[in-house]
Order: sequence, then C-alpha cells, then structure tokens
Amino acid sequence: MKKIDMENWERRELYEFFSGMSYPFYSVTFQVDVTELYQYVKREELSFYYALVWLCTKAFNRVENFRYTIREKEVWLLDKRMPSFTDLKKGATQFHIVTMPCGEDLPAFCHEAKAKSAAQTSFVDATSETDELIYFSCLPWIELTGLTNERDFDPDDSVPRIAWGKYTEEQGRKKLGISLELNHRFTDGYHVGQFYKELMEGINRLNAEKTAETDAVVRNSQDAKELEKQFQQDMISIYTRAKKECGYTANRFLQMVTERGGVAAAKALISKPGGTDGFAVLWERRRLDLSVEAYVLKPEYQMLFTDDERKMCRERLKQFE
Repeated sequence: MKKIDMENWERRELYEFFSGMSYPFYSVTFQVDVTELYQYVKREELSFYYALVWLCTKAFNRVENFRYTIREKEVWLLDKRMPSFTDLKKGATQFHIVTMPCGEDLPAFCHEAKAKSAAQTSFVDATSETDELIYFSCLPWIELTGLTNERDFDPDDSVPRIAWGKYTEEQGRKKLGISLELNHRFTDGYHVGQFYKELMEGINRLNAEKTAETDAVVRNSQDAKELEKQFQQDMISIYTRAKKECGYTANRFLQMVTERGGVAAAKALISKPGGTDGFAVLWERRRLDLSVEAYVLKPEYQMLFTDDERKMCRERLKQFE
C-alpha cells in the first residue's frame, strides 16, 4: 500500500471535482457473456458463483483505480482488494456474508469458499470488515437490469459494490447482467470499461488454458506414438545386429517384439528378476550395448519408461560392467 502524492496525482482535479458532490456515487449495469465460464465450471465441477467472484476480484485488482481508498482524509493505493460475498446455505432463506482472500488458484478458491461458507455460523465476521473489500451480492432468481445498495452515507466510502442475477439464453449464448456501484471520485466510465475488458479476458483464458493443456497432451501423445515406432524399429535392429555381429539368433525375443510391440516387450524383459538369458548371452560376448537395458536408457526414449524402470536398467548394466 502506498500513499498518493496529491500534488502530482493525475486524477487530482477529478477527485476534487467529485468531492464537492453531496452524493459522489453512481451505478452502471451491463451484459457479460458467461458462456465460456459456464462451460468451464461444469467441466471442472465448480461453483459458477464462486468462480465469478474470483474472476471479478482479479479484474478489479488489475485496474488501479478500483484500489484507491481514503484513510483520515488521505488517498492511498491498496495492494489488492479482497472479496466479501453473500451466500446461502442449502435450505436456508437468510443469507450470510463470507469474507476471505482471493488467492491465485480459481479451483482452490471455489473449494475453500464452499468450506468456509458451510462452516460459518455468524451472519458476518465483523473483524474482517475493512476498506480493502469488494462487496458481492447475487440474485439468482431474477434477471438483473439494475441495482443499488444500502449504505451509511459516507462520501469517503471507496468499497466497490457488484451484483448479478441469473443468466439468460440468447442464441445459444449465456448472458448475465452485472451491476457496479462505485465512487466517482476514483473511477469513471473508462475504468468500468477496463474492468469489463479484464473480466472477459479472464473468462476467455479459462478455456484457452484448457485448450492449450489438451493440445499439449495430444502433442505428447503423438510424440509418444512416434517414439514407440522408433523404439520398435530399434528392437528389431537389436535382433538383426545380434545375429549378424554376435552370431546370436534371438528368435523368442523377436517374437515378443512382433506380438507385443517393442515398448511392452522391453518392459516385460527388463522386469525379469536377474535379467534374461539373452542379456547373459550378450554379456558373455561383451555386447551389452545391444541389450534392451542399454536402449531403454537412451535419452530419446526417456518418456517411454518410468524412472524406476530406467533405474533398474542402469543398476543391471553397472552390475555387469
């Protein structure tokens, strides 16, 4: 947190102008497309409400003007704000207010919010009521087109208020009305627009990150398949070279590779206690470079075998050096 130098603050003129108003607060309501958020929480089995609280908190904190506050007539910039949200326990008709840090992990926040809300026995924890909060409300029973909040009149009140209702369907998309109530001494329409931009980018990132993860998995899977083909060829090469260079014809080995595939055959062979007869033959002929164990340890095949399997091969080769 840092104190604002009023002499050099670029917002000083606007701040002083709106400070002269008897009521410097304003409210604005706008539509947000939450289709991607809905898809994300359904897939991840998370609460839509808690997830949106987290996303809105992150969006507020990314816009500096929402973090201004007044303490003893001086303007300060907070490091971050914390969500304080209404919630209903299952079967309840009276809400309570949950206040907690936001954290950096959305799923973790959702799980922690659910647990904290369920465990809370009071209407609100008065010790957590500070000027560093964001007040959240939700009316999931109605479509929200506008909302104002009750308050003790205090022109220095800098806490943002945000609320939403139920989402509606429009041409296959889910739309949600979000209402903000703000202090004009600190924020203008431009900052509302910045909040909207940050919120939408946060929502869109959810599925973009999931898509990137999926693409990475697909790429890794494709890479693994190519490696398996290459390893299969190397296993057949072991048979060919052993026969040509050592006079050792490993027919049973070739059969296993052909029937099971190179990787599966290798895993079965290296797991045999004490090693295989083929390993013993190659050791006698000083050609352990043609052993399955030696190929398993090649760097390019690391992703095909577990650390334990590679360790077993390393120890066996070291034992017969």
